[in-house]
Amino acid sequence: MLLAGRREAARERHRDELSGLVSEAVGVMRAAMLEGDLLTRLWAVQALLRMSGLQAAVQTETLPSREDIISEFLGEIIGGVGEELGLNGAKRLPGGANNSPV
Repeated sequence: MLLAGRREAARERHRDELSGLVSEAVGVMRAAMLEGDLLTRLWAVQALLRMSGLQAAVQTETLPSREDIISEFLGEIIGGVGEELGLNGAKRLPGGANNSPV
C-alpha cells in the first residue's frame, strides 16, 4: 500500500512537470511563429499543425496553374455561349470546321 501511494505521488509530480514543459514548449513555438525568420515561422506552423492533428484537415492540394485556371474559365464561357447558340454537344475541329451532323 505504501509503495502504491509513492508511485501515485511520483506519477502526479511527473504529470505536473510535463504540463509545465508543455507550456514552455508552446511558448517556444509561439515565439518561433511570431518572431522567427520566414522559414522558421513556416516550420513552426507546420509542426504545430502536425502535432495538433489538424494538418490532415488542411492539407493543401496542388494549386492549378494560371493556364489551367484560364483554360477552365474560358471553357465555361465558351460552353455557355455554345448552349445559348443551340450548339449543345457540337464539336469543332481545330480548323474551325463543325464536326457535328447538320
